[in-house]
Amino acid sequence: RIPQDTAVIFGLRFTPDVSPKEYHKHVTVQVELYKATVDSLMLTGFDLRAKLVDGAIRAKELLVAGVAVDIHRDKSIPDIAAKKEKPLAADRVTAWKLPVALDTVTVRRGSLTYHERMKRGDDYGSIAFTQITGTLTGVSNAVTEQPADLHLAGTARVGSAHAELDVR
Repeated sequence: RIPQDTAVIFGLRFTPDVSPKEYHKHVTVQVELYKATVDSLMLTGFDLRAKLVDGAIRAKELLVAGVAVDIHRDKSIPDIAAKKEKPLAADRVTAWKLPVALDTVTVRRGSLTYHERMKRGDDYGSIAFTQITGTLTGVSNAVTEQPADLHLAGTARVGSAHAELDVR
């Protein structure tokens, strides 16, 4: 039985319309091509009233289980967009139009593979992060006197190595 303040989604899949070897025909600057699957998302402590009244997503925890992400970057495409200064993670969160407040985002059984190629026609080189487990706290774009205190901590395997990350 699922608790009353919990929302669950099973089996998400986001797939691009074109293959990694063909997407250079559809873009004019370097952008990543993403593919992702998620076994399940569980939002606990979900405030349905806030969602219905002001469209806000407020919850205690978002659990992302069994997530696999593939990212392709084709460096044979001009890199005009990379010249812009990119905002910090906290600034990106506060810029969201949708009100969001998640105490914790937890990832279990994750994997991320980054693929890159330098010249058109070449195969992509890859690096894979597997067995990803982690937590991100402080995800909120609420207007407060203090900025959001984002904290990311996690572990993964990279080949035969163990990696740890703890970033504020």
